[in-house]
Amino acid sequence: IGNNAVLIGNLPYYISTDIMRRLLPERFWSRMVLTFQKEMAERLTAKPSEKNPKLHGYLSVVARYFSRPEIKFFIPPDAFWPKPKVTSAVVLFEKSNRHFPEAEKEELFLKIVRQAFANRRKTVLNNLSLLFDKTPMERVLTSLQISPNERAEKIPVEDFLKMTDAFFGS
Repeated sequence: IGNNAVLIGNLPYYISTDIMRRLLPERFWSRMVLTFQKEMAERLTAKPSEKNPKLHGYLSVVARYFSRPEIKFFIPPDAFWPKPKVTSAVVLFEKSNRHFPEAEKEELFLKIVRQAFANRRKTVLNNLSLLFDKTPMERVLTSLQISPNERAEKIPVEDFLKMTDAFFGS
């Protein structure tokens, strides 16, 4: 297949999260056009600056790392038969070219993002203290101009990339 496959589909809503966790890191696709439940589409495309911070999470950071996700349009329930009880959305994912060259570094990035969102009520410092020593990590976050008291849902993908660079090999 190479890395130029275009995926088009209407994912089963009840397992779309699991499917996306597996599909996004894959290297064989260059573009995906997928239909989701509206709420899932909003989670996948959420940015940390949006009004509803609960939308921005692990999956939206990972989606923005591996692609440029964009909601193209919404589909009302009456466009389907049988008619679902939810609005759907078509999302375009264009593959990004911002991949770490080292597989281990990409694994660390995913681990950092997963751990940062492990407990939404905790700060990034407290969540990541399960991966790294707290005092040096606090210094690194401060040097990267990331508040150790920030919650993960307010941190953009670029800052998670900076964290990965800083902690890789340490």
